Amino acid sequence: MAVMAALMSAVVTAAGKPGKALLIAGMFGGMALAAFGANVIRLPLWARERKRQMEALGEHAVKLLSNS
Repeated sequence: MAVMAALMSAVVTAAGKPGKALLIAGMFGGMALAAFGANVIRLPLWARERKRQMEALGEHAVKLLSNS
């Protein structure tokens, strides 16, 4: 997103509208912050689910090996 923000800002500045370049940079920065925030919220839920799954998988493997 940073590359796209820089590219779009450069294009808009070259077109003679430097004031809009700041708007575009802010828009892309806002999107990047929103994506980061969404991941910060979802990551702990994902980690707990994966931990539960791995523990269940380990218990299942132990049961399979103890029956041999």
